[in-house]
Amino acid sequence: MKVPVLDKTGKESGKKELPSQFNETVRPDLIHRAVLTVQANSRQPYGSNVDAGMLVSAKLSRRRRDYKGAYGIGISRSPRKIMTKHGTRFNWVGALAPNTRGGRRAHPPRQTGFGTRSLTLKREDSL
Repeated sequence: MKVPVLDKTGKESGKKELPSQFNETVRPDLIHRAVLTVQANSRQPYGSNVDAGMLVSAKLSRRRRDYKGAYGIGISRSPRKIMTKHGTRFNWVGALAPNTRGGRRAHPPRQTGFGTRSLTLKREDSL
């Protein structure tokens, strides 16, 4: 395929041979998939820290006869961190679990999976 080469005044000064790719048929579906792939890979990754909400020394004791246990004193079985203690009574604050104040998020967004989309040319609809 030859195209005309123009000079500064706009007159044809010769012809130039184009590469063989210009003889291929235009595939709007492949162009659309390629644009979507570039746009998906240009998204900025976001997500919470892996250790967010887990940086406390909370524990959950499920022993019935343990003096630090949570059974028999009318409180839920959430993990708790001990603030103060006096004998067998403790001042507890719930921590670590998603249903407590200052705990981790239940299903936070992950930082993986951003910029991993690729354009597969060996699909059936690409042939």
